Amino acid sequence: MDLGVKLPILLVLNEFTVRVQRYSCRRVTWPLKSMLRFFWRFSWRHINNLTKFALLCALLLLLAGAGVLLTLRYWVLPDIERYHDSIVSVVSDVVGQPVTIGKIQADWRGIRPHLALIDVLILDKQ
Repeated sequence: MDLGVKLPILLVLNEFTVRVQRYSCRRVTWPLKSMLRFFWRFSWRHINNLTKFALLCALLLLLAGAGVLLTLRYWVLPDIERYHDSIVSVVSDVVGQPVTIGKIQADWRGIRPHLALIDVLILDKQ
């Protein structure tokens, strides 16, 4: 008689633990998300205003640098021949003598832009 009473309780407990395991398996990312949110709020509240300002300035500087880099990569450098005359005039002003440039090519090597000036002639002032 004692055995008959304990058996249904064990079955109920086993079903309960199975349900808890199924529920917790569906929400695996929830504890991580909650911990990250807690860490962000806790750390943001407990740093001073100067540090917050420095972090925000660094973030804005990083975003501005990324914007300049992407602008160069996808907008300016692929169409570099459009700026041919202005590049020639700037180079002539810097050198101090008339300069002719045959062709200008631009590409990327890794994360660095590469500019090639082909058939460059530095002429006399005459």
